[in-house]
Parts: sequence; structure tokens; C-alpha cells
Amino acid sequence: MPAPAEIAARLGISEGDLCVRTAYEFLANDRSVQLSTSWEPYEQPEPRQATAEEASLLGIQKAALVTHIRRTYYSDEGRPVETADIVVPAARCEIVYEIPINR
Repeated sequence: MPAPAEIAARLGISEGDLCVRTAYEFLANDRSVQLSTSWEPYEQPEPRQATAEEASLLGIQKAALVTHIRRTYYSDEGRPVETADIVVPAARCEIVYEIPINR
């Protein structure tokens, strides 16, 4: 998906550069408690084989393909405030591109 101007500025990329956008819904006791929309430059996420532990926790075959995203959040002052490793089974997610067509 092309990066909107605000997202591009936050990622340090050019407006319109391709990104992967992921929407998350976090649940507790079957109730939504947090929503998150994540943007990563397209060049960042790459499939790799799942480790034995990841495969076991995700209920997939060992060495199945997963997408591994490394993410760090920074404060307005540039101080890292959170970092995360996100692992998603490649067979369970779809990367979707929206390409505008001028008529």
C-alpha cells in the first residue's frame, strides 16, 4: 500500500513508497481492549522459516514460512520506548496492495 504523507514522514521514506499495513485487535476476556494499525516499509518484512518454538506456539509445521517484523517505537525526542518482534505465519496472512487507477 502506498505510504500516505504523514506515515511516510514518520518512517523516513517518500510519500507513495510501498508499505505493509497491518491492523491488530487485542482482546482480553473476549473483549476488545486495544486497536493498532502498523505500517512497515515494504522492503523490511521478509519470509523465513519458523523456529521449532514459533511453530509449536503458532500451531504450524516446523520450518513453515513466517514473516518476521522487528519494530521499535521512539518518543518525540527520539528515545526508544518499545521494541517488538512480530512473527506471523505467511500462510495465514495476505499482503494487499491498493493501486489507484486513473480513468
